Amino acid sequence: MNKQHIIEELKKGNQKLLTEIYINYKSQFIAYGLKRYPVDSELLKEIYQDLILAFYRNILDGKLTYLSSSVKSYLFEIGKHMIFKQLRSRNFDIQYSDNVREKYAYIEDSLNEEDDKSEVSMFIKSELEKLGDKCQKILLMFYFERKKMDDIAEALNFSNVDSAKTQKYKCFEKLKASVKSNFPRTIIN
Repeated sequence: MNKQHIIEELKKGNQKLLTEIYINYKSQFIAYGLKRYPVDSELLKEIYQDLILAFYRNILDGKLTYLSSSVKSYLFEIGKHMIFKQLRSRNFDIQYSDNVREKYAYIEDSLNEEDDKSEVSMFIKSELEKLGDKCQKILLMFYFERKKMDDIAEALNFSNVDSAKTQKYKCFEKLKASVKSNFPRTIIN
């Protein structure tokens, strides 16, 4: 069945076809999510149900009238955005394993302690200064000034809080990478 015919059938309310689509891609989506994102299978099952509903609603509402990609690609793209939304709402680190969380906790601790003069803290703060101006501002506002993400979004002219959270996450990842590559001690490795 071609992509256009699938859309037409779903628009007519073909529940059998919707069920087939649901079953055909569920295990693939869960495997994809587990491999690429710090989420568990239960959350992925919930997201998958939501993405199937969103897919179907988009067709019924006339928002989706043509697919330029395969149904699978379209579903996975919706799913990816839903995963990111969940991660943003959880501030990106709730689903990290304890090992990953512990491995980089000292970076956050160093950022949270403005007066800490230890060698590690001083090094981390020097790496922070190497980041771009916007990254420095976001991380300083969040960790030192303890500002909320909505206040940061407004102060730095982000279009919304989710954009600010995404940027904060990316900046923190840059900082972690910089610390790891420039200070390769056992505490980091």
